[in-house]
Amino acid sequence: AIQSNAGNVIWRSRKKNEIHDFLALAQVSKRIRVRHIDLSVDLRILFDLFGAVPTLSQPNQELVIHDRATLGLTYTEDSVRTPQPGYSFVQILEPRHVWLPNVSNEEVGVQALCLGATLPPGILIKELILLSYAALTMQTVQLDALDAGGVMNGEAAQWWKTNQHRFPLTQDSFMKPPSKQSASPLPVA
Repeated sequence: AIQSNAGNVIWRSRKKNEIHDFLALAQVSKRIRVRHIDLSVDLRILFDLFGAVPTLSQPNQELVIHDRATLGLTYTEDSVRTPQPGYSFVQILEPRHVWLPNVSNEEVGVQALCLGATLPPGILIKELILLSYAALTMQTVQLDALDAGGVMNGEAAQWWKTNQHRFPLTQDSFMKPPSKQSASPLPVA
C-alpha cells in the first residue's frame, strides 16, 4: 500500500502515519483482521472488526448476533481540514441487515454507520475504529429519532427502545481479545 501512496507530501505522510497506527491497533487489540489497504488517492481500508453485531432481516424474526462485521473505511484528504458528517467514513459490507439505529437501512443501497452528527476535522483513524466498535456493540447508543446525532433507521431505534434490556451487546472492551473468530451467527435467547 505504501508503494501506491499518492498525493502531496503532507497527505502521503498523514496516510502513512494513520496506517501505521491502524496496524498497531490491529496487532494489539486482536479485534481487527486487515483485508486490503489502498492509499492511491484516499486512504481506504477493508477489514473485519470482531465484536457483537446485531442483525434482523424481518421485524417479526429473531435478532441474530454475529461475531464480526466487514467494514470499509474511507478517509479523505478533505476530512483532515473540515468537519465531516458522521456517516461519511464507515460502511458495513457484511453482515447484511444490521439492526442498529445508527446504521442506514439497506433500502438506500448501503449500510452506512453513523458515528455522530458531525465529526471534527483531523479525527484519527484509530478514533474512528473505537467509535465503530462502540456503536456496533451498542456500548454507545442513540435512540432519539428526532436528534440529528446519528439515528439513520427510525424503525430500529423504536425496536431498541422497547428492547433496552438487550444492550450493550457486550461489555468487553475493545482491548480485550475476542473469544473466538468464526463467522457463524449466534441467536439471542
